[in-house]
Amino acid sequence: MNDGPIIYLFDDIRVEPEAHRVFRAGCLIELEPKAFALLLQFLDHPQELLDRNRLLDAVWGHNHVAPATLNRIIALLRKALGDDVGNPRYIETVHGLGYRFAVTPSREHASLDADASMAAMVDRPAASNTATEIEESRQSAVAPSLESPSRSSDTTGNYRLVIGLLLLVLIGAVIFLALQARDTHRSASVAGTTPPGIAVLPFSARDSDADLRAAAEGLSESLTNAFARSASLRVAGRESVLALGRGKANPERVAEVLGVDYVLSGEIEPTPGSVRSHIVLWHRGETAPVWVFEQESPREQLFRILVPLIARVQTSLVSTPVAAPVAPLVPISSQDLYWLGRHYWYQRTPESLARALGYFQRAVADNPEFAQAHCGMADTYMLLYEYSDLSLDEASAKASAEVARAKELEPALADAFASEGLILIDESHPDLAVTALEHALKLAPRHPDASIWYGTALAYSGRPREALAWHRDVEQLDPLSPVLQTYLGVDLLLAGEQTQAAEKFAHAIELSPDYVEPHWQLALRDQFYGHIAHSVSTLLAAQHLRGASVGAGFNLAYSYLLLGDGSRALQTLRDAPDISPNEQLTPQLWALWLTHQLPLAKTILDGIKPGALAAPWHTALRARMLMLRGDDEAARQTYDSLFAAVPEQGDPFLRLWSPDLGLGHFASWIALMPKTSPLRATALSAYADQINRMQQGGVDLPALHYQQAQVAALQGNAEQAKAELEQAQTAGWLDASAFDRDRVWREYAQSTWLIEARKRQSEQVTGELDLLSESR
Repeated sequence: MNDGPIIYLFDDIRVEPEAHRVFRAGCLIELEPKAFALLLQFLDHPQELLDRNRLLDAVWGHNHVAPATLNRIIALLRKALGDDVGNPRYIETVHGLGYRFAVTPSREHASLDADASMAAMVDRPAASNTATEIEESRQSAVAPSLESPSRSSDTTGNYRLVIGLLLLVLIGAVIFLALQARDTHRSASVAGTTPPGIAVLPFSARDSDADLRAAAEGLSESLTNAFARSASLRVAGRESVLALGRGKANPERVAEVLGVDYVLSGEIEPTPGSVRSHIVLWHRGETAPVWVFEQESPREQLFRILVPLIARVQTSLVSTPVAAPVAPLVPISSQDLYWLGRHYWYQRTPESLARALGYFQRAVADNPEFAQAHCGMADTYMLLYEYSDLSLDEASAKASAEVARAKELEPALADAFASEGLILIDESHPDLAVTALEHALKLAPRHPDASIWYGTALAYSGRPREALAWHRDVEQLDPLSPVLQTYLGVDLLLAGEQTQAAEKFAHAIELSPDYVEPHWQLALRDQFYGHIAHSVSTLLAAQHLRGASVGAGFNLAYSYLLLGDGSRALQTLRDAPDISPNEQLTPQLWALWLTHQLPLAKTILDGIKPGALAAPWHTALRARMLMLRGDDEAARQTYDSLFAAVPEQGDPFLRLWSPDLGLGHFASWIALMPKTSPLRATALSAYADQINRMQQGGVDLPALHYQQAQVAALQGNAEQAKAELEQAQTAGWLDASAFDRDRVWREYAQSTWLIEARKRQSEQVTGELDLLSESR
């Protein structure tokens, strides 16, 4: 009896559900997760008419996805299968009803031998293009990344061995560097010294052989990653090094620009039957090298220079180096696939992330105990939430499972705690993310991803002053990273330095024009400071960028909502198909209220089945809807179910990365309670403390002054509320519907100062609408 995994076969296409792989004519096809899930629906129900709602419910878990979402995924699937929309072989459109998969696949159990044969067949044709593919994508990548060497049909065995073992030895190198990191860091702190800085330039190859060029760069990037995880060295960031190091880089210029003491450069020269490695260590300001390392070895043993190179650099730069232990063995193919996955992960587009996920999944299939590959999958799921249409609940559940597996395999793996930190940031738990990332940095003090995410978690937890100091320290060794420049801009923005923040976002765009994040953050800056027309222009201009549809559409809807234009907001949400229903629910209900469609809002809320992470938002929005339609008691009771158990913790919905800081649900709950209620007093005190802590941590935003105005109004301090409101509006705060939406203002409706505030608000909105009309 064959108990192998189920596979589907039709024409020249093979689908492996458990491995999440699709092959066409023997070549691997990378599919987005939703496209793969849709394909499985078709394969499980061939020849059946599947209506659109059935597909949406099966793949997305609900019926409230914009039609364009399904249209886009269908188009991607047709392209992947080589189907012709005009004369379909596989996916037939039944107009007005749905779709039919017109071919009945065979459903078989795959034998292990068959799987191995398929893997071998796939590796050959796909690998012959790997080096070219990497080189082409390197030119257009959003952020430079770790490249994995390619595998040509003539040299597959040798170079897979070279590259794989080269990268495997890195694991041992990381271990021995980490062992000495804590003591070295303590010694440096006591002595008051700064660890020496080094930049490892991409090694070149005197050959037209793409495999050897890729192997050379893989060697240099393995060294960079080994050094970057040690507190005994300051290592220049990969993106800045690659930006300066392509071609013949001048070591002195590299040292000056990146502020390092040493530069390691190298060249790999082919000789008959072997390769000669020529590696040079340069010291800043000196014309002669510190030393030259030369070694000739068989091609398949190029990796052997890694450990002696690490030891020699350590001897030269660190007073008490520690001998490197023997690296643990990991399958060659798994490491190769892992580095290819990281290469595409760093590009941060829906297409590249789908490809990255495929490589990580293949690495895990090749070696289920490869902990780093599990972390790669976790990181990819979270970026698919940020840049594609994967819901937060689905992304978080899958990513958390992969992190748990990685920790089980390697409890002290820094990558696992870094991945956990990213999950917690996206789950809106920045305080917990700080803790996880601190642990990652304790294990690997200069972990490249954890270093950036740690600063981001600090900023979003209301500590932008600390975040700015942290990110500026990281910037010294990675000044040309568009990702880091973006998050330095975020730190400055939250700290109230809007001009400097805009400069950082502009610099990030200059470094990488196709990187979408700084465009979004630049628009958020304009929303914070009432420049709504400019935010609209920025977002419209960014819509053409890869992976921009989710963020651009969501933020564009918010821009219109801040002007009180619910109709445009609704249209924008309909035109942005990749925003998941739970993500678009807040702006959607806000827009429906503005357009007097609250009954439809109730229908939408009743029809959505929220996951665990989305459920609290769903409940809060239901309470808000009840309050807006005048049912205050039902609204209060609904809010009670959310907040009554832990009122002393403050507002759990406060979001520093949202233009309205979270729509003030907690303040509305307080306003709905009797003024004599002890629970109200506890909640109000916690809310005031929460706002004050953020201000003390360095947060200085117009919207925070609006929150402080709400606190003062709830406390019955009209003079303080008036002053804070004036300060918020003077700084640029603009939200056309806030005074009608937020329950706290009801008892002050006839106050002269609130009437004046409404007048100022109206004038600001009119001015922005005029600017918006002029720009069209």
